[in-house]
Amino acid sequence: MSKTITTTLEKICLQEKGAIISGPFGSNISSRFFVTEGIPVIRGNNLSLSYDKFYDSGFVFVTKEKADELKCYAYRDDLIFTAAGTIGQVGIIPRNSLYEEYVISNKQIRARIDTRKVDLLYAYYWFSSPWIREILLRSNKGSTVPLLTLNEVKELPIVYPESLSEQRKIANCIELISSKIEVNRKINDNLQQQLKLMYDYWFTQFDFPDENGKPYRSSGGAMVWNEQLKRNIPVNWKADNLYAVADYVNGLACQNYRPDDDNQKLPVIKITEMHNGITDSTEFVRDDIPEKYIIENGDILFSWSATLETMLWYGGRGGLNQHIFKVVPKAPKYFAYSQLSSYIINFKAIAEARKTTMGHITTDHMEQSRIAIPPTIVQDAFNRQVTPLYEQIANNCKESLRLQALRDWLLPMLMNGQATIAD
Repeated sequence: MSKTITTTLEKICLQEKGAIISGPFGSNISSRFFVTEGIPVIRGNNLSLSYDKFYDSGFVFVTKEKADELKCYAYRDDLIFTAAGTIGQVGIIPRNSLYEEYVISNKQIRARIDTRKVDLLYAYYWFSSPWIREILLRSNKGSTVPLLTLNEVKELPIVYPESLSEQRKIANCIELISSKIEVNRKINDNLQQQLKLMYDYWFTQFDFPDENGKPYRSSGGAMVWNEQLKRNIPVNWKADNLYAVADYVNGLACQNYRPDDDNQKLPVIKITEMHNGITDSTEFVRDDIPEKYIIENGDILFSWSATLETMLWYGGRGGLNQHIFKVVPKAPKYFAYSQLSSYIINFKAIAEARKTTMGHITTDHMEQSRIAIPPTIVQDAFNRQVTPLYEQIANNCKESLRLQALRDWLLPMLMNGQATIAD
């Protein structure tokens, strides 16, 4: 490998005014300027703590006139850093992005790389790495809200081979792994859509297979009015709440169980870990916490505060944090999971009706929930039919975790010259 060069982000940006800029003053881009279409505004939800590059959706918009006034445009191939809130988020606007131009929010910083010196993909992976995230967290100048200044971002170090071809080899090697992880994610998204359609077919349209294998309702299956659900349901079905299909174990205040030198430790599973998996920012808890608070692969998690969502966990053994339920099925597992996942929209409606941005579901809400419960034979039949799809999702998740671990091990080895890539 040719010699490496150590420099800073500012020195590898194009030598033009505005190569690195921060977003506008907050009041200049507040919600009163948002419109239904126009120039999209990049915010924290468009970036991630992993290597997802960029989420090209979920935008608010400003008019072209307002964007010109703000003077904080971002374009394809620009790097975007989060400077307030979730420190360590880095994104890159892809060359096939949906829009030709964007503006960055007041909590973002944009950097434009000189690709005569540094390969763009190489730069992205470097600045998305755990060691840069650690530098960013140490540089935090905020109090309750983590903050970074423009100068601190400019001074971020970068080490790179002098040869652009070597940089591209490194970046392309990591990109191959990332691409396979992305393929797995897309496959799982497709499988989840299939599962949702199957659930709706069985338990919303009530066209589950009857004793002759025909769709129940469409084939004239008997229906009866249910006063609790305010709708017709099949004969022999009943209405009940979500406690009928599972028990719900609320997590610990894990800060009270910090590990010491004499204890083994487990990663703490918070809402952040539900989204990003175990990262270098994950906290730890002693491993001698009660068994009911330990999470294993395949467990169902339900965040009942803030995000209001369910998931099947495949991130490895961990400790359950407060604000998350571990769902312990009393009915067949995937039937119980499907019922809860489908009902989440009702909990979100409750939060919206209270006009709060932070959802918060209580035991009263759980007890007041109402779902249609079929006979056990129908629950078992549904569970059998969907199990292969859920097993495929699980296998893809586990493979992606192995690939992530390989990528995290390989990335510093390649970038620090401890490993090389043969032609």
